Amino acid sequence: MGLPARALLVFAVAGLAACSRQGASEAVSAPSAASIQVPGVFQGDLPCADCPGIRHTLELLPDNRYVLRREYLERASASEDDGHWHVDEGRQVLVLEDEQDAPAQWQIESPTRLRMLDMEGQPIASGLNYTLTRRP
Repeated sequence: MGLPARALLVFAVAGLAACSRQGASEAVSAPSAASIQVPGVFQGDLPCADCPGIRHTLELLPDNRYVLRREYLERASASEDDGHWHVDEGRQVLVLEDEQDAPAQWQIESPTRLRMLDMEGQPIASGLNYTLTRRP
């Protein structure tokens, strides 16, 4: 009996080297904190300097592509970016790359939570909410 397809995607996305080294007869361990389920949609309202917030909706596609929508709350303004994503396993960071901007980085807190990092890939020192949560 094999693993369900959803579990296989979790292991593939995280690139768990330990799983590839295990023999066929050994049990597969639980995914690490760097595991995320793909495809998936993560959403959250992040801080904005001059509005109530910016709703971020990040859709991770199984072909390592993403779509990030930003909607300014209480305004008729929105933007959309797309590009490729990958996981930096050593840092447990999701990296979003497009052709125009510096890569956006998100700390993988759990399979269902991502936290925005600053431009240098460091945690943002703030008590404000910079977290996206996976939608069912």
